[in-house]
Amino acid sequence: MSDGSARDVWTVNHWKILFVVSKYAQESTASKTQQQWVRQLALAVILYEGIESNVLDLRYLSTLTWISSCNIAERRWLRISQEARSIFDHLWDNGLISGIKLTSIDYQPVTAYRVSCKGLEALEKMPNALVQQVNHFVYAPNSHNLLQIRYSGGRFILFADNYSKISSITASMEVSYVSSPYIPSCLRSNTSYRIDPSNNRPRALESARGRSDMMTQNAKKSIILTEIVALVGEWIPFGANQISALKERLGAMERCQGGLFSSQIDEHPTKTYFEVPPGLTQVKILDFDSINSINFEAEINFPQKEGVVQLENFGIHLHVTGELLYGVNVDAIMDHTSEAIPLSLLTLLLVDVHQDSSDIICDLLSQYQLSALKMLYMDDAKQRIKYNMIMAQEIHPKLPACHYFDKGDLENELRQVLGEIFAGYDISSDDVLFLGRNGGLFCGPNAKKYESVIKAYMGLHSRDIFIRYYFLRMFKLGDALKALKEAIEQSHDTNTMTSAKRSLSDAAGTIILLIECLQFLCESLQNLEIPPEPENHAGIALYQYLSLEDLKDNILLRCTDAIKLNDKLRTELDNLQTRYESVCRGQLIFVSKQIEQNTLRILHTSRSECQAQSSLDMIRALLAGNVVLEIFDHFVQMHSSLPDPKWFIDWFRKRLGINTVLVYLVLCACSLWWMWRVPGRYVRRKIEMQPSSITVRANVDKRISVTNLYRLLGMKKIKYGQFQYKNSRSELKIFVWSESQFPATPSDTTIELVVDEAHQLLKSIRLQVFCPVEEAKALNNNDITSQLTKRRPFASFSSRRLHPNPTHSWSMQGLDENVILEKVAHMLRVEGVYLERNPSFVRPNSHPPSI
Repeated sequence: MSDGSARDVWTVNHWKILFVVSKYAQESTASKTQQQWVRQLALAVILYEGIESNVLDLRYLSTLTWISSCNIAERRWLRISQEARSIFDHLWDNGLISGIKLTSIDYQPVTAYRVSCKGLEALEKMPNALVQQVNHFVYAPNSHNLLQIRYSGGRFILFADNYSKISSITASMEVSYVSSPYIPSCLRSNTSYRIDPSNNRPRALESARGRSDMMTQNAKKSIILTEIVALVGEWIPFGANQISALKERLGAMERCQGGLFSSQIDEHPTKTYFEVPPGLTQVKILDFDSINSINFEAEINFPQKEGVVQLENFGIHLHVTGELLYGVNVDAIMDHTSEAIPLSLLTLLLVDVHQDSSDIICDLLSQYQLSALKMLYMDDAKQRIKYNMIMAQEIHPKLPACHYFDKGDLENELRQVLGEIFAGYDISSDDVLFLGRNGGLFCGPNAKKYESVIKAYMGLHSRDIFIRYYFLRMFKLGDALKALKEAIEQSHDTNTMTSAKRSLSDAAGTIILLIECLQFLCESLQNLEIPPEPENHAGIALYQYLSLEDLKDNILLRCTDAIKLNDKLRTELDNLQTRYESVCRGQLIFVSKQIEQNTLRILHTSRSECQAQSSLDMIRALLAGNVVLEIFDHFVQMHSSLPDPKWFIDWFRKRLGINTVLVYLVLCACSLWWMWRVPGRYVRRKIEMQPSSITVRANVDKRISVTNLYRLLGMKKIKYGQFQYKNSRSELKIFVWSESQFPATPSDTTIELVVDEAHQLLKSIRLQVFCPVEEAKALNNNDITSQLTKRRPFASFSSRRLHPNPTHSWSMQGLDENVILEKVAHMLRVEGVYLERNPSFVRPNSHPPSI
């Protein structure tokens, strides 16, 4: 394409978008240079900022978009410009930009762009005024660095140098509208109980007085629809028991049916009051079958922004096969009544229907179904994709189906609602059908004649969306099993194996839910009855275009393939469990060997100590004897050659007849015994004077007052508080402090409490009592409280005593463990922490005294 023809075809927005891409990614002429590309999502954020800066003359609407960040995939409603997407396609078709298709770690398709050499040549003739306008929003203020994009906490952040800004691309778009519930006639029951849905059309003018976003007020109105009925469908695992339980909850057989509903669980049903957040749903049953289906309407009472008027009522159809259909009769959007509603504004109403229907159905589904949705959509079930089918009596402008694919405003508005459009058919001279990835549009006076065929097509496409996410979830589980295998193979420490055990348990639960969901899906397909082919020419054409039988066969084929993948995942999980058990056995053997080696070391050390003690005793005996001999040699001098002194002869020899040698031997023996006994006794006495301790543990699992506990801890000197984590959230808190003169003088006790604040439970308690043995004394039960004296004495129960040395017998002195626990329980009762009056703490592998 020549430059002159490019200027004639392109708009100013083409030049600006091409220049934006060139600022971030250009084709490199060097063959060995790394090629840089800019992702489509980042470009969407930057172009949105250009639209908000009034540099780009484009319009945007909320679009459900995949976002992959930090190994987590989530869906968010973003303000995406479909016109910008169309310009990208136009630039790509003309070779001015190049595109590359990638796959994220979450198996989501990713597109990235860069400007080609041809595009760089075209930009050389771009007017300088346009360049300055683009530089205004791609650069940070007062900086020469381009703005970069970061996603964190559900928000996009633009940053450069010290500048940062939160983008409003994730903000919701509000529009005022009035809608009435709608259920296709082919889905209504023929039972005696059947009432008509509500009609809000008399209140249609109220939406004109409501406030709306400025972008919605200035939205383009290329396509106008008349008498719109919007159907939104999805598939959820359902069965006969779930339908029966739902009818019980809705009160289908009661006199007062329906009412307000909330998914909040009543954890204290015996209390007087029950508080719920604002945003309840009013349900009114329209009709129901015995076990196959139920139809009801829901009135949304969710809080809205100030000035926004939304009278949102829609009908809900639930079938035993799992098909869910939400029907809305559009009465008015802003100041547009049902006779002429722009398709671009209808998109915003569908966004509300998608979001609110997820909230409503969560209030009505069972916990099993909610857990299945949470597993399949990876904790993002509220943002799941649903299939749209729009029926309108007329479309303006009325054109052949092929003329709507103009790569301009008409096609952009259709893509905004239906996603990527893959087909458009002229059913008759008055009826036209468009089919897209996320929905379909049937315009014509005969739309409601083919509701049964359209409903079957919606049900099949809803199953197709479900199986699409089902495969993604299986691939994610396969990656998790591979990562788990590497963790088990490479690391054998205790923490890793504990985490691996938890991951194996989660994977087993996920596989069970996947298998059950697939069974529900296969059964629903087998029980699905395809409606017969219409007899008129237009109906036959519609039936052929929709290809219901082929679509059903394709989904069955995908289900068969999913069964094979499930078997593969189960085999991998079994192998991992076997490997995990093998590693655990190896760890147990290793620990046993370590214990055996440590025990042998202790025995060798004990023998060495005994040998050293024997040697020390021998040395001490020799030293004592030597000292005694030296003393007698220098002072008594009985073994010398000198004659015996006169006093010895007069007192001992004459009166007692004792020989000198005998006296010498007796005195030596007594002195030797004294020198041996006194130092040893002194050393043992010093050892016995050291404080001894006893450790007492008790399992509690009793309810406590956390408020009173913190009040008690505020008066103590907490040594430390330790947190235990599970699944990235705090589970238990450990508080440790010391009590002096407790449980009796002069002992000191270290108290450790393990508390579960979430459930207000005292899980366990650990006490370490320090006490000098010479001052320790047995505690009398009468010292605790007067109430305890009426109970059976604790002495009848076996308990350890506090001893300084297990080799000595101190059987009647020491501290009784049960008494210590009762003292602690009494202290907590007095402070209002321990709420129960009678039950005491229980030590592991013991039984409490009967109260």
